[in-house]
Amino acid sequence: MGNWEITTPVTRYDPKIVTLHAQTNEDTTRVSFHAGDLGVSLTGNADLPSMIGQFTTISAEISRQLEQDTMIHITMLHPLLPDMHLEIRAGRDNPVYTYLSQSEITFNTFYLDGTTSPAAGISLDAGLYTFNRDTFRMDTVLLEIRQDTAGLTYDIAVEKNRYRNQYPFTAGVAGVLTDTYVDTGLEFRNEKDSVGFLLGARANKIAGGFTLHLFPNDPVLAYRKFRLNADNYITYRSQTDIEANVRFTGEDNASLWIHSSPESGTMEELYAEISQLDLAVLSEAIPVIPQLKGILNASVKYEPSDSTFLVFADINVDTLFYNGERVGEITLNATYIPSGNGEQQVDLHLLRD
Repeated sequence: MGNWEITTPVTRYDPKIVTLHAQTNEDTTRVSFHAGDLGVSLTGNADLPSMIGQFTTISAEISRQLEQDTMIHITMLHPLLPDMHLEIRAGRDNPVYTYLSQSEITFNTFYLDGTTSPAAGISLDAGLYTFNRDTFRMDTVLLEIRQDTAGLTYDIAVEKNRYRNQYPFTAGVAGVLTDTYVDTGLEFRNEKDSVGFLLGARANKIAGGFTLHLFPNDPVLAYRKFRLNADNYITYRSQTDIEANVRFTGEDNASLWIHSSPESGTMEELYAEISQLDLAVLSEAIPVIPQLKGILNASVKYEPSDSTFLVFADINVDTLFYNGERVGEITLNATYIPSGNGEQQVDLHLLRD
């Protein structure tokens, strides 16, 4: 098909010649689509109705698992997977690229290779290169997913080179999904390969909720190493039932402590306390924020009740400097009160010496 056009509110353009091929029999299904340098190919080792039936069975099993205990058991889906391979390739000369470019979204290359089978599970590799959205550019985005007998592992890597006034960096998110827990870890590095952020979390399903455990014991926040209590946890069962004990301790008495305190019955007041945070160190480590000086101390309290909750915050900055200019000592008090009719109430009091 080649004599056609696409019209949008802002322009009209003539897409490439489109080629569609489809074939199915008792042991094979092949579907391919090509338009310019866009190619989509799907192959399976069964007829089309059988493959549709397999996906219907998987969907029903996922729904059953979620209804039963709000968890997806990856290993139970393994034998239900069809033998299938999906391949997608795209460059800058195809109708999809032309359509996206009307919204100032462009890229150089995109690819995806994915396979499923009851023997090997799920395998997927994808990549996106030189992605642009308006004036923002991300040079590389890579995704890798693998499944084995333990669960589903995933690895996402991004790389950004220097572009205009945007700072270069590399970052990655990796983890595993199993029948009983989910792991995820985030790492961020600047152009000098210095670690700016390193922290992970494991979520375990428990009766009526979940619990989080953070790792490693020596995380990195804003390019500074901290010590994390090995017995840290955050347990969530409901809006009125949250328990926690997480403490980051760094140099010069800097710390972040998230902890709970019994109020009445099963309700817990939740606190987050920041102590002796040097803003000069923070602004030096993160060049996209203004140059700041001063010592920050803050506390936030989450107070639940039977029907709602309150949030109280107290923030103090001792001798704040902003881009070299003295602002003074800042004290901020805030109270957040959600109302039952959908309205929100916030009370703020700001003092400066």
